[in-house]
Amino acid sequence: KSQAMLFEVEYLIVANGHTAHPNYPLKSLQDFDFVSHSATFKNSVQLGLYRKNVLVVGLSHSAVDVAVNLISSGQNQVTVLTRKGSWFAPKYHMKSDTPSDLRLPRFFTHLSDKMQNNLIKKSLNRQYFNQSCWEISSKCDPVGGSLVSNDEFVRLVKTGKITVIHGSISSIDKTRNVIISRTDGTDTNLTFDHVLFCTGYKTDFEFLSTDMRLGGRNELYLNMIPPKHASHLAFIGLFNVKYTSPFQIIDLQAQYIAMLLGGIIKLPCQEDMVKSIAKQEENLSENSCKTHRANLFLRSDYRDHLASIIGKTPSMLKLLLCPRLLIEYYMGPITWAGYNIHHTRLGSVARQSLRDTCRRAWGQHWFPKVKCAVVVGAAGAVAVFCRKCYF
Repeated sequence: KSQAMLFEVEYLIVANGHTAHPNYPLKSLQDFDFVSHSATFKNSVQLGLYRKNVLVVGLSHSAVDVAVNLISSGQNQVTVLTRKGSWFAPKYHMKSDTPSDLRLPRFFTHLSDKMQNNLIKKSLNRQYFNQSCWEISSKCDPVGGSLVSNDEFVRLVKTGKITVIHGSISSIDKTRNVIISRTDGTDTNLTFDHVLFCTGYKTDFEFLSTDMRLGGRNELYLNMIPPKHASHLAFIGLFNVKYTSPFQIIDLQAQYIAMLLGGIIKLPCQEDMVKSIAKQEENLSENSCKTHRANLFLRSDYRDHLASIIGKTPSMLKLLLCPRLLIEYYMGPITWAGYNIHHTRLGSVARQSLRDTCRRAWGQHWFPKVKCAVVVGAAGAVAVFCRKCYF
């Protein structure tokens, strides 16, 4: 038997996630028995979908997983509706069995958004498949849009078992008729046995008082602290992220809050926090697709920025004194080891973990090849410099 209890606290940390309230693009859709959300989806058998005509709304991670399951376990006819599309990356590197995220080096996240977009586009279109020739192609850049990894979905689209339509739903009636407004300006009237929304969740915290709730904009300093309530409220894990697991960032955020409560670090004034948020929103507006959850996406340099505040960034002087560790740090993927290579107790374990991960990602004999490339590149740069200065 539940019982309400009252606590008086000095500081409240909200860390209950942001996937509690499903988002429906149209009102009153829950009243239709043929409409559901991916939040309650287990498999096609659970919904009684077998050889049915199903519309999946959305084209992010949950949408492609649901679409594949509907075909593999239910032999359904699947149509996917998307407004912006997505970029698709292979789960494993094309020339090895290494997971793709392990082949993404740390130095990549320090490049500009434009350079990241160009490199991702060229790599995916050349090594994976030319995505601009298919309906799944994204209207946004990879850095600001959605980047999904599902090889089976790509295969099903190529073989015609999944149909992709660019547009949005205008209306749904009780006779299961769906009017779709395509991006080219035309309307299409289609009938489906079931409509499954994979449109994410609403960011809502009903247990907070009205003045403490978050609006539709990014109102958090460092994606954690609301400036108006900085003295007693913080959020952890309120973000979406690409390229890596969110748990690394949650760990850094938890350490930041712990150091903040312990008085080790101090917050800037409210005015400076508001300016920082405005700058963050400006970057998001330039590089992100316009969605109701775009404010939750983190920039690729967020991890290192947060790590530098709490003192987790490795010493550059120590890295320069150990060239091999320097190369492993920037060529290796972003893992917990990179933030602990100079840790008093975990340093040796972290360095060995980083070295093993680099070998797994790039091969057992990757370091001599990289060292040779660095030497040749440095020699070429010196030769060009000397030629311009002295000849």
